[in-house]
Amino acid sequence: MTTIQKTAVVLNAPRDWEVWFNMVRSRAIMADIWKFIDPSTLRDELPMPTKAALPLPSDVNPNKTLIGELTLEEREELKTRRDERKDHNREYDKQRLALESLSNLIHESVSRSYHICRIVIVEWCLAPPMRWR
Repeated sequence: MTTIQKTAVVLNAPRDWEVWFNMVRSRAIMADIWKFIDPSTLRDELPMPTKAALPLPSDVNPNKTLIGELTLEEREELKTRRDERKDHNREYDKQRLALESLSNLIHESVSRSYHICRIVIVEWCLAPPMRWR
């Protein structure tokens, strides 16, 4: 029986940067969250995960505010939009958890002795999740 051994990647010094950064980037790409933290994108241009608002009857028909006022077809449209919202918010929750998990990985994988670099890296990587709080 073959055993696979995990090797921890720790950022201790500049020589560790490439391997460490590639590990962080790979995790982010696998979790489909790289677009939220990609350092090659200006911070102000990084997208943010967003939670969808609950569709209201007026979104289907601007002249109606109550579900009871909607026609059968309009009610179906509202139901479809609300189902789409649920799917979107499930994706949002997955992205949020993945960003938090990546943030934890970064905290755990940067050596305390490499403190100055640690502050810069954690600041860079935590910026996106902090923005949606």
